Amino acid sequence: MKVVEILKNRYFILIMVLVLCSIGMVIKLYDMQIVKGDEYSIISSKKVTHSFEIEAPRGLIYDKDGRLLAYNRESNDLYLTKAYTEDEELNAGLLMLCEILESNGDTYYRSLENYILRNPNVFNPNKSLEKIIEWQMDDELLNIPEKDVKNSAKELFAYLRKKFNVSDQYTYDEAFYIISMRYEILKNRWNYTTGGRIKVAADVSLETIGEISELRHLIKGVIVQKKMVREYGNVMDIAHVLGYVGNITAEELKDRPGYNGDDIIGKSGIELYYEDYLRGTDGHLQVEGDTEGRILQVLSGLGEEQGYNLRLSIDMDLQRVAMESLEKRISEIRSKYDGEANFGDAHAGAAVVIDVKTGEVLAMVSSPTYDPGWFIHNDEESIEKRLEVMFDSYGTPMFNRAIQGRYTPGSTYKPIVAIAALEAEELEYDSETLVLCDGKWTYDDWIYWCYEYREFGWTHGAITISKGLETSCNLVFHKLGLDAGIDNISKWAKAFGLDLKTGIDLNDEIAGIIANKEYKYLTFNEKWWSADTGQSSIGQLYNSFTPIEMAVYAAALANGGKRLVPYIVDEITDESGSIIYKAETRYEQIEWSEETKRVISEGMSSVTLDGTASKVFDDYPIAVAGKTGTAETGREADESSNGIFICYAPVDDPQIAIVTVIENGVWGSYTAPVAKDILSEYFGIWSELEWEKDYSIFIMEMEKERQPLAPALQ
Repeated sequence: MKVVEILKNRYFILIMVLVLCSIGMVIKLYDMQIVKGDEYSIISSKKVTHSFEIEAPRGLIYDKDGRLLAYNRESNDLYLTKAYTEDEELNAGLLMLCEILESNGDTYYRSLENYILRNPNVFNPNKSLEKIIEWQMDDELLNIPEKDVKNSAKELFAYLRKKFNVSDQYTYDEAFYIISMRYEILKNRWNYTTGGRIKVAADVSLETIGEISELRHLIKGVIVQKKMVREYGNVMDIAHVLGYVGNITAEELKDRPGYNGDDIIGKSGIELYYEDYLRGTDGHLQVEGDTEGRILQVLSGLGEEQGYNLRLSIDMDLQRVAMESLEKRISEIRSKYDGEANFGDAHAGAAVVIDVKTGEVLAMVSSPTYDPGWFIHNDEESIEKRLEVMFDSYGTPMFNRAIQGRYTPGSTYKPIVAIAALEAEELEYDSETLVLCDGKWTYDDWIYWCYEYREFGWTHGAITISKGLETSCNLVFHKLGLDAGIDNISKWAKAFGLDLKTGIDLNDEIAGIIANKEYKYLTFNEKWWSADTGQSSIGQLYNSFTPIEMAVYAAALANGGKRLVPYIVDEITDESGSIIYKAETRYEQIEWSEETKRVISEGMSSVTLDGTASKVFDDYPIAVAGKTGTAETGREADESSNGIFICYAPVDDPQIAIVTVIENGVWGSYTAPVAKDILSEYFGIWSELEWEKDYSIFIMEMEKERQPLAPALQ
């Protein structure tokens, strides 16, 4: 074939083009990688693309009157990104970073110390040897072959020092700091090597940020990101309602699609129950940055959206009075030790205030309490306090007694028994019926006593049911209960919701227990006896209810039989103020006669006028209907009984119902002053508690007037 023909052949031409292109590419690659390799390496390392999430601020929480309870504070978190540095330069920069954090008192992530401690250099005693070995062999972490597993922390430390190329020029402590940081990178190496970032410190000080900024050329790959973190005001009085937040756990992560391991989540209270509303929507950014952590430009992204805001039904003025009065009363009861009924062991309690027309919970306190801030701050004091309340098995401050504590109701159960007798068609009880209290009475070979007869030798005589409520005569209610029958009593207790969760918008509410045949058989596999009915009729035996159940019960006695669903969040709004949710009144109507309502109201009103709570409410300007309850615990030989009080007011047009409980509070009447203080705050009456406060302020002001003005003001 002639040369001209070969040159004209299209296959030859195509082959030549491909050969020339390949030669050109080889030359270009040689130029880029060999001739100008260092130059291009520097250029590429100075521009790195990062993608990261921006955590949305949580929604704000306000009280009924708009006072801020939970808000957000700006903080700075530190992240590491791949800076394409050699081990020597990376290690030096990480040590410098650790030293800056240490000098400013900032904490940083040290998950290595879950397994190996710095001082002394030993394996963490909280981990079993099996866990330590398993950790060393984990192919996602150290990936040490079984035959090379280290049997001592010192051997392992030497291995890690070599693995991360930490030179001998560093002291032991310096090397440990470097290795701790390198371990965080190792744990997150996929994210790190693919241009992502890993968090190494949270909420660091402005001093630390300033020093890092000055030394960026030495500490490469550090990114500072601002974020909003949860903060609380002075909220110890409402801690159990509000709850707290914390880092999401592995278990929680399984049930929360869309969350990641760094997220903050509600752990209890409103923070947990309304997590989906409070959380907000995270944003994300893709940015171009340099090796020193500076962001050069934003390439793309979507802004975060704050969570919804919550307005509670809780009135913080009422809440604080309830807590102060409860704690003051507990202290007073303890001080009245007599070694007979009062063993000076009152130590805890709860109070609930509910609007009887709407179901709004106006106050809910549980004592002892805690500070939600202890669970989000990591200063030494917060950590110490956090551990203290978590492991306090006596006071159990983390326990919300208002919705989780079951208490024997004692005589506060007697209105139920009275209703059962009055409403029974086969019985002929009415407002005029007299029931005889003659001191003691035998029924089915069981002797029932009147407390006053047994203690003081006198009886109440023949009295009406209303008078029986006023005097709280046990013998009258033994007779009424045995006449009405346990099935009838149980039916009315259920109607008032005393064995049901109320449906309040808080997690971990428990249901009460009604003493009846079914409960005894299922629990103890035993037959019901008439003596069981007699004990149940005065609120003893198996009867035990939560304060929130008792509050709903008291409200239903006040409002004519509406068994309300209590609620704490009244309104949810978005950032612009648009209403997302508004609570509505929900209830079930209990059907009972007007005469029965009148008998119960008259009896409970007499309790505060002439009965067991009359000393507390002597000359009180508002008519209050109440019922005291002294609940025996079965340990009265060396422990005080519990004290309970329920009430509502005003009698003619009830607005609020209150339940107060004091563990080992001795007598029901001992808890009534707490309710009185709450009523005084609600209705604007100058209570003893307020008088003491105002008098103290008055004295302080008088002292100020006696002192000369400061020189600058004369």
